[in-house]
Amino acid sequence: RVDSVTPFTWQDDDQYTKLVETVAAFRPKLLVVDSLARTNAADESSAKEMAVLLNRMADLALRLDVAILLIHHFTKETKGKTLLQSLRGSGAIGAVMRHLIGVEKKAKERETNTLEFDGNLHPLADPMRITLVDGTNAQGMATRAFRQEADKKQEEVEEEAVSITSELA
Repeated sequence: RVDSVTPFTWQDDDQYTKLVETVAAFRPKLLVVDSLARTNAADESSAKEMAVLLNRMADLALRLDVAILLIHHFTKETKGKTLLQSLRGSGAIGAVMRHLIGVEKKAKERETNTLEFDGNLHPLADPMRITLVDGTNAQGMATRAFRQEADKKQEEVEEEAVSITSELA
C-alpha cells in the first residue's frame, strides 16, 4: 500500500502500482494529491516528461472511477493571464484539467480569499470572495464555514451568507 510517510512519485513503477492497489482496495471517490511538485520526479516544464505522470493520473481516474484533486502552484507572473495560462510548468498540465480553482489570499486579518474558476468544461462559475469562519455547531463540535461575500456591508453579508460547513475532526 501507499502510505503518507514513504515519498511517492508518479514516475516510479513500483510506487504507482502500490497506489493503484491502494485505490482499488479502498475505492475512494476523491484522491487528493498534495502537491504536484512533491509527487513529480520529472521536469514539469517538459510536456514529454509530464506525459508519464498525466497519463497515469488519467488512467487511474478512468480505470478506478476516482476524481483526482491535484494541488499545484502558479507562476510568479500571472497578471493578464487566465488561470490555465498561469499554471507553473508545461501547458500539458492545464490541458488535462477539467476544473481549476485558483485561490488568492487577500486580507490576512479577516482570512478573506478570492476564488477564481477556469478549466476545460464550461460554463464556469463567476469569481467570488469567501471568508473562513470558525465556530461550533449545536452539538458543540468545531466547524469551519466558508461564507461567500458580496459587495455589501458586513452585516448584510452575514445575514445572506451561503455557508458550507464541515465538522473538524
